[in-house]
Amino acid sequence: YETAKIIFAGPAALIVFSVILTWFLNAGYNVEFVRNVAFLIGFINMIPFPGMDGSRVFFSSKMMWVFGAIFMFLSFGLRYLGVFGNIIMSTIAALMLLAIYYYRWE
Repeated sequence: YETAKIIFAGPAALIVFSVILTWFLNAGYNVEFVRNVAFLIGFINMIPFPGMDGSRVFFSSKMMWVFGAIFMFLSFGLRYLGVFGNIIMSTIAALMLLAIYYYRWE
């Protein structure tokens, strides 16, 4: 579980960076391309293929991988909610869905 937390920090940092770039986009800066690339790199890193961060997180802790996947999907869907609203709502919803996953399938 500890290894999964450390490995998940890279893709999560890219997602948080893309959410922060949304704030700059709303302020009038033209950073949409950079925001989309940062999100795409973070999302692709969480795919559980060998050699990527997603496979190491998946095989270290499936719970952490489920949380990360849900967090990334929700962050992308809620990207126009604002920086703190996006991160807080994505984290709360991901934790709720993680609890449902844990009690249902584990």
